[in-house]
Amino acid sequence: MALITETLLDLLRRQVETRGTVVWFDPEKTYLDLARSLEPEDVAGATTHRYDPERGFVWLRRQLEPLWEKRTDPPRLVIYVPLAQAETRHALIEFEVTGVVMQPGQQPPERNTSLAAVAHRALETVFPPAAVERIVAQVEAGQLSLAELDQLAEKGTEAHTGAVAVIFGTGNVSEVALRFLSDPALDDEIVIRQALGSLAGLLSDALGVPFSADEGPKALRAQLARQVLVTDLIEALGDSVPQPLRTFSLAERPVARQAAVDLARAWRNRRDVADAYVHWAERVQAEIGLGSLELDLDVLARTETFAGGEVRLQREVETALAKRPASRLVELAEARLSGFWSTQRPEIKARWEVVADAGRVLVEAARVESALKGKKWSSGSLLSAYALGDRPWCELDTAQRHLERDFHRFELDVQQHESLIQLVAKARQRYAAVSDHLADLFTRAYAADRFELPGVLLQADVYQEVVGPAAESGRVAYILVDALRFEMARELSAILEQAWKPDLTPVPATPPTVTEIGMAALLPGAERGLTVIPTEGNRLAAVVAGRTLKTRQDRLAHFEEVVEGNVVVAKLDQLAPLSDTRLSQMIKSADLVVVTATEGIDGLCENDPALARRMLDDVLNQLRRAVKTLFALGIETVVISADHGYLFGEKLTIGSKIDAPGGKTATLKRRVWVGQGGAEAPAFLRAPLSAFGIGGKLEIATPWNLSCFKVKGGAMEYFHGGLSLPELVVPVLTVRPAVSQAPAAAARVQWALTLGSQTISTRFLSVTIKGRSEELLPIEPPTIRVEVRAGDQPISVPVSASYGFQEATKDVQLALSDEEPQAIAKNTVTLMITETPSVDEVTVHLLDATTGVSLARLDRVPFSISL
Repeated sequence: MALITETLLDLLRRQVETRGTVVWFDPEKTYLDLARSLEPEDVAGATTHRYDPERGFVWLRRQLEPLWEKRTDPPRLVIYVPLAQAETRHALIEFEVTGVVMQPGQQPPERNTSLAAVAHRALETVFPPAAVERIVAQVEAGQLSLAELDQLAEKGTEAHTGAVAVIFGTGNVSEVALRFLSDPALDDEIVIRQALGSLAGLLSDALGVPFSADEGPKALRAQLARQVLVTDLIEALGDSVPQPLRTFSLAERPVARQAAVDLARAWRNRRDVADAYVHWAERVQAEIGLGSLELDLDVLARTETFAGGEVRLQREVETALAKRPASRLVELAEARLSGFWSTQRPEIKARWEVVADAGRVLVEAARVESALKGKKWSSGSLLSAYALGDRPWCELDTAQRHLERDFHRFELDVQQHESLIQLVAKARQRYAAVSDHLADLFTRAYAADRFELPGVLLQADVYQEVVGPAAESGRVAYILVDALRFEMARELSAILEQAWKPDLTPVPATPPTVTEIGMAALLPGAERGLTVIPTEGNRLAAVVAGRTLKTRQDRLAHFEEVVEGNVVVAKLDQLAPLSDTRLSQMIKSADLVVVTATEGIDGLCENDPALARRMLDDVLNQLRRAVKTLFALGIETVVISADHGYLFGEKLTIGSKIDAPGGKTATLKRRVWVGQGGAEAPAFLRAPLSAFGIGGKLEIATPWNLSCFKVKGGAMEYFHGGLSLPELVVPVLTVRPAVSQAPAAAARVQWALTLGSQTISTRFLSVTIKGRSEELLPIEPPTIRVEVRAGDQPISVPVSASYGFQEATKDVQLALSDEEPQAIAKNTVTLMITETPSVDEVTVHLLDATTGVSLARLDRVPFSISL
């Protein structure tokens, strides 16, 4: 039966099956002929009774009433009345109330029998939206009858099952359009089957504008791409369309224009046709002269049609943030990180990362500055605001660390990135100013409070209060990290809580905030007292439980001497990944595992800041992998802490450098002097170490703010030793495993890696990952990380993936293939080269992100690149 008629009958059948009796009013007599021909099998077994104006309602009721006698539920009846309901004067009221009414305009839509509504419901499965709207408008104007609509629908169905559908394997207009736009290989078949005219007609109906087939498939494809992309742009611009675009021929009907917008969005969202989108977007943006169009920030933010628009938006956001920081602009930059052009153009994503970082620095700096105004602060309240709560002030330090990391990775062009350079400079200046003010307030408040922080756990009590009790109830790993800032541990805690139970506590480090003292304060016995003494080479040593501790070896020997039970010592890089089977067996039998991490980071930061920055960034991933390894080996609690924090970034210091006190100097660093005698000055705090509960006769001096003492040599980016909150506050992060079931056995996967090019010759490269198994066990898709290495040194950072990319960790969660149950869905990961070592070959590694175990690798990949 014809499509429109069948759709109407389907509506009738559903109401009969649900309510039994249907009273069907048809004031326009649209369905009179159909009603006369209805048989019970057409409407779910219902008999049809029709109102006859010559016999009237009395006669009709006499026909119906016997059918209702001795029944408690309505019989299956269709009562057709070619009148408006109001004209019946309630002659069939009991049938209407007990059954259901169907008529034009009735609600819900399933009871609406207007020809326009029924036609729309039927035709939307056959015609594009624009064509449906045009046909429905003709119905509403009385230009098409039910029979004519049925004929029209039959022709439409034939078009969808004709040559076009055969060529493209579908009759869906959007699928046909996307396949045609992205696959010129079909052109010959289209011509051979003489289907170009049908294709042009189908596209015309879908998008509401005429397409010509006279010049061949290539010309038609260009017309289609231009129509879709420019319509997408213009619709996004709304009332702000520039004059040069107002002459572009748009579809008259909104539904047709929306069809083009939907097609453009689908085109961008489909990985299999994204390359074609990029190609045509580049071509069309050049044709319309996008660069010369007047488009402001708000207008550009509404569209992602063209890469040129994305770059212009970046400049507008950079300029706006530098003038007046606003959270909405930061959120816009963060949202664009996952946008189409960020996934297709790594350089665009890298720029958005810097913009978002800088914007976040500016917003957080304004928030902290506002909170500090007009209030008297104690040192304890400042520490709480800095480290505790949902939005602690240390988020400013996190934003600054991310900015410095991402900006140093970014390939800067002074001419192309002028607004970005100005934004970063503004962010650095604001960070330095606010951090300087906060440091001054805290240091003075700390001194006024006699260096006491009531209710706050001290660094020297960490082992006794945290590690010791945990060791009494189970096996413990104690990870001592050199220079792990509190905000970094907060970021790590957020990553760990996805799988485990972390608990983070802020702890003030022991002054001076240097490695020799901070690490000693974390040892057992430090709770009974710690003394600072001078030693050779402008260095300090700590005395704990009568033992002088100068080096890592001294501290580890102290552990083994004073801790009962089996103590195993390891380095972090031995655990992430763990390849030493002997060490693995030792950890399995250990009562306490002591892990040291990032030894020598202070010297590295002072002498090679670029390398140190990468090391600091990577330590969070190493710690995550180490935690998983330790839990897998039976460790029940992991405690992570640090010796001190730090300041790290360009242009941090404020004002001129300060003369150190002089006198008998035990150690002098840019942020701290320790010694005896010498001068006092208003520019720095000076106090005996005994004021902090530290033994010995030495005194400490440190600038009130972020100023530095005059010291020769070394880099001017990394500082520690002072009492600012980023230097002083260190983490105690206690991690316990969540209750979970043991993982089921999984199939072994055979991995295949394919580079986008045979030689790495540019800063960006792609690696395509495939995996499959011939085993019957289920595949468990892992979270992976891809690295390019020169020797053992990683020289890349992931920036995007086809799917599953995790911004926080730069890892990629793989997924099963929809087509092959024993295969991993193909994923292409884009990497950015961050270093250019003097090598001709590198290796590409596929790693398990949580363990660091190598899953696959490509060896001897040619490397020829200069930054």
